[in-house]
Amino acid sequence: MRIVRYEEQPLRCFGKLYINGTYICDTLEDTDRHLEDYLSDIETGKKKKVYGKTAIPLGKYPLKYEWWAKHKNYYPWVKNVPFFSGILIHGGSNENHSLGCILVGKRSGDILTQSFVALNKIREYFKTDKSGVLNIVRELENTK
Repeated sequence: MRIVRYEEQPLRCFGKLYINGTYICDTLEDTDRHLEDYLSDIETGKKKKVYGKTAIPLGKYPLKYEWWAKHKNYYPWVKNVPFFSGILIHGGSNENHSLGCILVGKRSGDILTQSFVALNKIREYFKTDKSGVLNIVRELENTK
């Protein structure tokens, strides 16, 4: 699985999610504060992170498809993320629904729609394998 972040805005960033090279849906995350620049300086990285308002750093992460008791369903969990814990890929429409997680859906202006359609497409991927790897990269097209 791969997310290409293509647009950064002051409150959010947008990306495209691909599985095995096929476009699946759009993503919305909190502000990209470029925390990957601080992986060798953990204390500075912790200071740069704003709880609930910061996207996870670029990089490769293990994915596990696990039960989330709060919502009584299975979700992809992003594991071993520096500065973060409890990161999921789930539905939502704007950055207020993220808290550091990766939201999926169809972009419409500055929000996402059709989140459950997108999430169900991702769940299909996990029917055969309950784990994977997520690679997050940045290829900016424009910024606001």
